[in-house]
Amino acid sequence: MQQAAGRCNRDGRLEGRGTVVVFDPVDGGCPRGSEYTAALAAGARFFGPELARPDDLEALDAYYRERYAYQQGGDPESGLGAEIQKLRRALDFPRVDRDFRMIDDEHSVPVVVVRRGSERACIGAAVAQLTDGFRSCGPEVLRSLQQHTASLPRREAEAGAEGGTGGAGDR
Repeated sequence: MQQAAGRCNRDGRLEGRGTVVVFDPVDGGCPRGSEYTAALAAGARFFGPELARPDDLEALDAYYRERYAYQQGGDPESGLGAEIQKLRRALDFPRVDRDFRMIDDEHSVPVVVVRRGSERACIGAAVAQLTDGFRSCGPEVLRSLQQHTASLPRREAEAGAEGGTGGAGDR
């Protein structure tokens, strides 16, 4: 929710504040992985109408404790959640980074999304640098694409590439 809220008016083009709407689709359509169901269950308990705001630090602390527990079968004293909290208390952030994955990115891929025609040339050049096997590129190329990149489940990205509009340069 915080990430979505931060993107509502990223470019500062809207007057006032943007609005984030979180909804539960009637026809399902939600990812079914355990990490998603854990996030949804914990999020529903702490955030929403009549509940805490997404930037409430106490609610966030409680959310993450419950979130880790849900992901490990509901027991906050065992499993990954307890181990990650122990590492956090010990300030062992390199191990936290290595051991914890909120979303299993093994089954997701980054995709570049172009929303405005004026961005197409710059983004195309950056993507070309990444895909050119003979040239190495520095972190500045990835950084330039970061605001245009989203992770999608691999099957959805592949389906979009197969049925996309335009050539490979447009995906």
